[in-house]
Amino acid sequence: MDAILAKINSNPILWLILAAFAIILVVAIIKRVWKIFVTIVIIVLIYAGYLYFTGQKIPTSKEAIMQHGKKKLEKIKKSSKEFIKETKKDIVDETKKELIEEGKKKLKKK
Repeated sequence: MDAILAKINSNPILWLILAAFAIILVVAIIKRVWKIFVTIVIIVLIYAGYLYFTGQKIPTSKEAIMQHGKKKLEKIKKSSKEFIKETKKDIVDETKKELIEEGKKKLKKK
């Protein structure tokens, strides 16, 4: 380890290469974090716009945001359960109809 550090300290070109590599690394990290940050800001602005245009109160405190989120999740859970029940019933009914029709066709062939 000491030999590597001595070689780096004695050679200014290696310092330049390491500095360039460090700068490239920092810029790459900032770009990725920036993209994530911009994405989150856009999502929050779209959500706030949705709340504003639907006439709902925009939550301002952490507790209000959590409560609002829980209410929305419960509403989504309820509607998705109903959707699944209806879809399941429709699938069963359609499958029964298709089986009956296939059975009738096979009986007619015999």
